[in-house]
Amino acid sequence: MGLKLQLVKDEKILFEMPLGMDEWDRRELEEEIEEIEEEINNVEELHDLYSNKTRIKMLCEITRNLDPRFTDLMEQLDTNQKIIYDSLQKMMKNDLVERIERHPRNVHYRLSQLGFASILMCAATQRVMDIIGKEIEG
Repeated sequence: MGLKLQLVKDEKILFEMPLGMDEWDRRELEEEIEEIEEEINNVEELHDLYSNKTRIKMLCEITRNLDPRFTDLMEQLDTNQKIIYDSLQKMMKNDLVERIERHPRNVHYRLSQLGFASILMCAATQRVMDIIGKEIEG
């Protein structure tokens, strides 16, 4: 039996995906591919979001500091207002980050549940790649 990804809630498997091509039923694999193609715009937007180092660092920073302010992000990432603003807009559009306005001059940002899961999926993807890479090497 090869590697699998599982999504488990209260000890119940909600989703399971084998990571070896030879472990897939051809029909089930085709259904997964069709779903990717149907959701291609969402897939493209998420890949675009994660194709930028600053945005990934920003998600890490929001995770690390729980609910930083805009200026905290500018300072921690050592980047300008426009980049932070544009990145936050993109993240909010994809429901990864929530804007918390305590009053007009006190705005913070935090990861949504989806945002937290997505940053952990980056970590999981990296681990899967490391494990498969080690298996290939031998």
